[in-house]
Amino acid sequence: MNFKKVMIVFRKELMEVFRDKRTLFTTLLLPVILYPVLIVGFNAIMARQSNVLEEQGATVAVCDSVQSAESMRIINDLTKIENFKFIPASDSVQSLYQSKDIQGIVTIRDTINASSLRVYHVYVQYDAANERSNMMYGKIAEALQETEQEMVREKLEISGIDPELVNLVDLRKRDTADSQKKMGMLLGMILPYIMIMMLLTGASVVAADLVAGEKERKTLETLLVAGVRRIDVVIGKYLTIIFMSMVNLIVNLFSISFSLRYMLAQSG
Repeated sequence: MNFKKVMIVFRKELMEVFRDKRTLFTTLLLPVILYPVLIVGFNAIMARQSNVLEEQGATVAVCDSVQSAESMRIINDLTKIENFKFIPASDSVQSLYQSKDIQGIVTIRDTINASSLRVYHVYVQYDAANERSNMMYGKIAEALQETEQEMVREKLEISGIDPELVNLVDLRKRDTADSQKKMGMLLGMILPYIMIMMLLTGASVVAADLVAGEKERKTLETLLVAGVRRIDVVIGKYLTIIFMSMVNLIVNLFSISFSLRYMLAQSG
């Protein structure tokens, strides 16, 4: 192997790569455009979609099998959810649910536990594969949790027990990680796999141009008769592929880092 001739081939291939606009666009410009559009754009679309779903609300059928003051209170608290409409369940409730005219069915039943206390069971039928139905379940679960806390507090007051006894341990988290640390955690989880994919994709584009592109430009024959051994040509081409793959990797990582930093800063 002649190192000087290898470096001549390497410089020659680099010049050919930088002259090819398609390779430059795919290797250097596309990552700078692609990841901000995908990551930042996708995050913005998801946030907008969430707001749209909340504005649309949901229609929910309610089947109250208890018909007590407590069950009526549960239903009244549910009706306070903004943009939600609750209708009495009819015989055709399952047909309405299957046709997506309603997004869920709430059924209230009760039992007596071992302590002779009446326990209310609220069954929520929803479609976990549907975004609007998932939103509906989350809103109902949040409202029911608040109602349960109020009912427990009232029961304790009636029994002469301080309601604060149920809050003897108050868990509050204090997150000391800033956006940069969170970004580092995310990158640390996915970075090895991303680097492998980037190296392979970056190398494949350059390698294809070094072989097929040289045939199109009809410079391969000139290179082979230039007095350079074939092993020197192969090594020079491999050096070009490795160099451009590393450049592509650095550009990709910079673009991903910028996009994630922006996204975490927007989310606080």
